[in-house]
Amino acid sequence: MTQDRQAAFRTMSQRRDLWAGAELAPHQDLSALFVIRVCKLYLRKGGQFAFVLPNTAIDREHYAGFRTGLYGGRSGVLSVAFTPSWDLRRIRPHFFPRAASVVFGARTEYAGTDNDVGSTRESQGMPDQIEIWTGRLQLNNASWKDASGWLTRTPGIVRRTS
Repeated sequence: MTQDRQAAFRTMSQRRDLWAGAELAPHQDLSALFVIRVCKLYLRKGGQFAFVLPNTAIDREHYAGFRTGLYGGRSGVLSVAFTPSWDLRRIRPHFFPRAASVVFGARTEYAGTDNDVGSTRESQGMPDQIEIWTGRLQLNNASWKDASGWLTRTPGIVRRTS
């Protein structure tokens, strides 16, 4: 990314309370900002979303702002309610370039004005409950009928790390 694009990314992330700080800048990527922008621009209130993200979105410090469900007043407030995510990091081989997760939620009503810091909001941060997928895929491009037999889905609790 060019320096100009890096500065724009930082500014956009800060306005949405996604910026984790300069010490974590090497770990931050565009995925959280992408999700927030898409939901703000294209998702109606009450609309649901699901996004495949790096697995770090559900448990690493540099995604803490993303997991809150409430994003910045300076660029217009966006409020979402997350539901339990899927942790796909234990599936082998990885079918994305890096370990993945799937996050789910819905755009919610923001009750208050952009400057009303103490107002009630209908946002819901990302819950600690997750669904952990494990298993070994025996074929590339397997059908869901085949792949589902090789995978196990169990409830779990996310362990957030810093």
